[in-house]
Amino acid sequence: MKFNKFILFTTLIASAVALTACNEEKKVAPANAQATQEKKVDAQDAKAQFEQAVKITATKRALTKDAKGNATVSITYDIENTGAKAIKAIHWISAYSFEGKILYVANLPLDFADAIPVKAKAIFNETTALENIPAEFRSTVESPNSNIQAIIAPMSIEFADGSKIIANK
Repeated sequence: MKFNKFILFTTLIASAVALTACNEEKKVAPANAQATQEKKVDAQDAKAQFEQAVKITATKRALTKDAKGNATVSITYDIENTGAKAIKAIHWISAYSFEGKILYVANLPLDFADAIPVKAKAIFNETTALENIPAEFRSTVESPNSNIQAIIAPMSIEFADGSKIIANK
């Protein structure tokens, strides 16, 4: 199971990198292999710093309807500031998986009106129209018995003091 999560997480990160690369006009290759290795270490350090500063947990999934009566899926997240600075903004990607298949990916950049204080929690609801989920996975998402997992891929955090952690670009 851990291997499947690792494969899913790796696929998610690779997809995010590929999509970002598609938007860039200029690509610069690293000068040498050592520069590439140092960059990977820095990215791992940034990811570890992100995970030390905040804990993001998907806590609930519910089927709801929007104002027009369309079916939606709502995922509730607990965002806990476990670091030493107030959090002004946070960005992550959630991949929802079931039995090794990615059902849906959500890009979640959040900017808080009031920063999340140190050791405090915030609750966030991400709502998606059911029609945005591929047709072959809708019945899985609609079933309350489906054990859907949320895989969190950290992107960035901005603190109230203006400092940032960029875990992935």
